[in-house]
Parts: sequence; structure tokens; C-alpha cells
Amino acid sequence: MSISNVVNLFLKKGIECFIINPMEESNDSQICVTKPSVFRIGSNYITIIMEEKVRISYEKFIDKFKTTPRQLSRTEIHTELGFSRENINLAELIKSTEIYFDSSLKQKSHFYTSAGLKNLLIAVNPNDAITLTDGKWIDISYKL
Repeated sequence: MSISNVVNLFLKKGIECFIINPMEESNDSQICVTKPSVFRIGSNYITIIMEEKVRISYEKFIDKFKTTPRQLSRTEIHTELGFSRENINLAELIKSTEIYFDSSLKQKSHFYTSAGLKNLLIAVNPNDAITLTDGKWIDISYKL
């Protein structure tokens, strides 16, 4: 999926966005980069988006989804959902998975997620992320 597809996803919903190269922005210690984690629950797929610096709480996951977490590998994401192996992004995820955002992201003015190309991130306001993806907030993580 190209960067233009990701940007068009934002623009169709009337949401402004901007793209950065984190290699050029490395001086900003306040950058909140997120990672998507895709799980299979029964025959459905969910994606949980959270900061790179946090991990899924096993107990919270079981309490919410009534099953143990089993994260799909990049190969499984590619073969089962048809996504790119390199850059899993919101434009791909909303087509095939239910989206959840870790509640720790609510406190951020914005966070960064894949823009569809390696080493490029797109800035997202937390409220816009919910609007963009029809996502839900979930308290699912713990800090390392």
C-alpha cells in the first residue's frame, strides 16, 4: 500500500496529516511512535495500536477478550490478511481488522504510525485516530 493511499484515507475523512522521517527527527525525545499488533480471536482479527515502549498485559487481554493473546507474525499477517510484510499501516488495517488504541495514547497531543513506506511516519491526533478507523479505546498495556 502506497503512502498516497494512507494520506488519502486521512483526507477523505477531512483529517489533516503530516509525515516525518524519524531518522531526521531523532533529536525529539517526545516523539511517540506506535506499533500495531494483530491478533486472531476465533475467526476474527483485531489490531491493538500502542506505544513502542509498552507491552500488552496478558491479564488485561484475557479479561477483555476472554482468550489468551496470540499475536500474528509478519508472515501470518501477509499470508492471512494479504498485507505488506514491510509496512503495516492504518489504511490496510481498517479493511480487515477491528482497531483498538491503548488508552495511554489519549494523553498525547499526537502520535506517529506507519505512513506506508519504510522510515516514514504519519502524525495522528488521538481523537482523529478514533474517527479515522472507527476504533475503540482499551486499557491493555503496561510500561516496561
